[in-house]
Amino acid sequence: MRSQCFIASFDLGNECYQEVLLPDYFDEVDENTIHLSVFRDCLCMISGEDVSVMKEYGNKESWTKLITISYLRDPSASSYPDIMGICVFEDEQVLLTYQGDTRWEHISYNRKNNTSKFIEFENTPEICVESLISP
Repeated sequence: MRSQCFIASFDLGNECYQEVLLPDYFDEVDENTIHLSVFRDCLCMISGEDVSVMKEYGNKESWTKLITISYLRDPSASSYPDIMGICVFEDEQVLLTYQGDTRWEHISYNRKNNTSKFIEFENTPEICVESLISP
């Protein structure tokens, strides 16, 4: 049975809503751990250990799994950690943050050679969320 989870978009020019179609493999993801973000001007969906992007907005077939980070999965845990994307750099590095045991952890993942390293920050970075509402 197909999940009832969906993404709704709002067109400011036409003042109408529409559904953004999810990838076919969406049935495989945990809808309780989904985070939406923007990577390189593309809609990005992070669910569990998978990071996917919609390369052509509105085109369901353009959903592509960017990376899968299976080493974040703790076999004794009942769910995946909350992963949030921070940035995708031109050199194919992806900066991610996730909820560790006691604090937020940060990872730099290299898509070219499938390697990663943990990054230490003195303070927790904040994600700037785009908004049309002025302060």
